[in-house]
Amino acid sequence: MPPQSSARHTRSTRLGITFVAACGGLLYLAAPLPVIAHNSLVSSSPANGSTHTTQLHEITLNFNDTVLNLGATGMTSIVEVTGPDSTTHYETGCATTTNRSVTTPVALGEPGRYEVTYQIVSADGHTVSNTLTFTYQPPTGTTAYPGSPSAPPCAQQVGDRDSREGGTAESSLSSRSAGTRNDSVIVVALAIGVVVVAGTGVALGFALWRIRKTPRRE
Repeated sequence: MPPQSSARHTRSTRLGITFVAACGGLLYLAAPLPVIAHNSLVSSSPANGSTHTTQLHEITLNFNDTVLNLGATGMTSIVEVTGPDSTTHYETGCATTTNRSVTTPVALGEPGRYEVTYQIVSADGHTVSNTLTFTYQPPTGTTAYPGSPSAPPCAQQVGDRDSREGGTAESSLSSRSAGTRNDSVIVVALAIGVVVVAGTGVALGFALWRIRKTPRRE
């Protein structure tokens, strides 16, 4: 085999190996993505953005996967219901979890816009939190409950997998929202990695194709 042909063959082989390695890296980076797909809310009663005209006794949140119970009492979900003034709480007890549903008892006050903020433990062990709203417009004369300036004292809430391994659990929704943001950062970083590896693979594949198409010099 002529020296030039041998060198071209060696370079082509190296590029082929690099291309295969790049594809393997792409698959490795893509594999964790489904694991980070935490639970998501699929429905609620009352529905997000709806208008309710009768007094409520409870609010129910339904998720697409199992909501975990990690505490000794089985109460690990947090649901806070605030009224038109955005500060008064109208949940009358702690949230309870059954399979894919979370329910909290309520007694609403004055008509207006209500906000439901929740945090649950996803099936993968991470916390998931979000907010939904509804409008309360009862008939004139409906009893308006006074609510409370703070959420009711519930059992200690359990956070993500780190809490089960000896970490300190926190019950404040605001203090644990950083965990959900960190998960989002991980997803974005992995997506960027996938794009970079995919682009590298395409470039190497094109270079390999050009080398093979280059006429050999005798």
